[in-house]
Amino acid sequence: MPAWRASPGLDYPTRVPEAFEALGRWRRDGSLVHKEDVAYGLENAPKALLRLFSGENFGKQLVKVADAAA
Repeated sequence: MPAWRASPGLDYPTRVPEAFEALGRWRRDGSLVHKEDVAYGLENAPKALLRLFSGENFGKQLVKVADAAA
């Protein structure tokens, strides 16, 4: 059996609420953080995609094409 699998929550369905509570608590207290690698502008989307495939990015690879409408 592999040491890591993509869907551990499905192995323990009765513990899913416990997991969500713990994840929320860790997020609120700053123990759980995420990183975003943001490329700005649609013209940079191809470079961002190449960075994703080459492993040069860190965290979530995003492309911001515009600010949110007010």
